Amino acid sequence: MTKETRAEGIIVPMVTPFDTDGKVDCDAAKPITKHLISAGCSPFILGTTGEAASVPVEQRQRFVQTVVEAAEGKQPVFAGIASNCLEEAVQMANTFSTVGADFAVAHLPFYYPLKPCQIKAYYRRLADSIDLPLILYNITATTHMSIPQERVFELSEHPNIAGIKDSQRDLKRQQNIIKFCKKTDGFSHFIGWGAKGAWALLAGSEGLVPSTANLVPALYRKLYDASKAGKVERANQLQDETDAISTIYQEGRSLGESLAGLKIMMDQLDLCSKKVLPPLTALTAKDEQQILQAMQTADVKGKANLLNQY
Repeated sequence: MTKETRAEGIIVPMVTPFDTDGKVDCDAAKPITKHLISAGCSPFILGTTGEAASVPVEQRQRFVQTVVEAAEGKQPVFAGIASNCLEEAVQMANTFSTVGADFAVAHLPFYYPLKPCQIKAYYRRLADSIDLPLILYNITATTHMSIPQERVFELSEHPNIAGIKDSQRDLKRQQNIIKFCKKTDGFSHFIGWGAKGAWALLAGSEGLVPSTANLVPALYRKLYDASKAGKVERANQLQDETDAISTIYQEGRSLGESLAGLKIMMDQLDLCSKKVLPPLTALTAKDEQQILQAMQTADVKGKANLLNQY
């Protein structure tokens, strides 16, 4: 596999819907996927927002296949394969390839602290072994390690490594990698820091990976289009609008708590249940009521219904 098509656009880290027994709800995954695709966005499944670390491996293939089928080839599908076991990551990537996924995405194994040379060796071996183009995923909040910039530049030369989703909150680093990607064929930069989406896109990033796009994907697609058209004022206005929605479930909450809050909002939009898997837990009734009141005040449901007609 070679990286023939440059990845770009709004890549939504899709929530994983669960039924009351805690199993992946593939029936619910279909309308969520169509909700994203109809807005001109691509689904990224089995990532951090999708609680991938908690989803049993044996349930993942059917989930990926369901999303691929619901996408109907209208947008590429990105599938997370991260694991502390290299062989398991390879098997997932190659299985997901057989059911139609377009890209594999992997953050670092996080059990052992890794030196830069080990990080490079891991990703090279992974990329050598899989049938899908690989997107590196840098997320220090969960792995507690960063893929060094120099290793990113070196790994970009691999014929099967197609880009990086970078969620590290370091503007100088992001700027450096964006500049590098702009002059590097077949290697894309995606910012995973939602609040800096307009800034990154205006600077030349190929895309944005915002969890709030689960709610209002068309709003983010408009942000992307405005940024790529050089409409700075409009892009920044849309950034403010999306930030206000993100604040409803993120402000003052840990990552895990914010995922539970996001699902409360998804439930209100009739997209999926509020169910999260252990070790995550549901929010308190007080927190849920706070989110619901803030949703009503911000008219999130109205904005979603109005804006998701891309």
